[in-house]
Amino acid sequence: MNSNYDFKDNLSIVEYDLNYPNKDLNTFFDKAKKEKLLNNISFSDIMNKPKSKLFLVYLKSNIIAMSTTHDFSEYYKDTWRVASRIATLQEFKNRGFSHNRVNKIFTGGVSGILSKVIPLQVKYAQLQGAKQFYFTTNKYQTTTNSISSKVDKLLNKVVNIDPRFSFIEIKIIYNTVQSVWKLNSLDLQL
Repeated sequence: MNSNYDFKDNLSIVEYDLNYPNKDLNTFFDKAKKEKLLNNISFSDIMNKPKSKLFLVYLKSNIIAMSTTHDFSEYYKDTWRVASRIATLQEFKNRGFSHNRVNKIFTGGVSGILSKVIPLQVKYAQLQGAKQFYFTTNKYQTTTNSISSKVDKLLNKVVNIDPRFSFIEIKIIYNTVQSVWKLNSLDLQL
């Protein structure tokens, strides 16, 4: 590809439909396993919540990133979690988006690609009755997700100067100590 513009022009986002098998997922899972994206190596890993939706990011005909949203009401009333189970294949991280460090941190941990997915997740969650939208980061490094704890540290450094999100609390969620953040804006590009 010749430029970032071409890269972004060839991206599409698809809501995964459980009724329509997607062979591209298996290819993505194989690549994710090789890259040690261990939270995203099988369908059961990523779709492990009853009320959830998977969003796939395609570059032409290949899945290059994914993220889920799910009902978070068991922890916070009328709330859905966005930017969950984020995974972007290594060769596509930091491609085609702002080089502003804070922006890259917030909009997908290590990839601005998923900044385009979050507004769609919010819209989907609103249709399900959500009134608030939270995301989480791991407070401590785990064997399955070292990036999340790095993002957590960086978000803590910028939370007071970035109005797009705010810190809620540290809480054990799904057996993992996590920082909980509230999404305040859908304008994710700086």
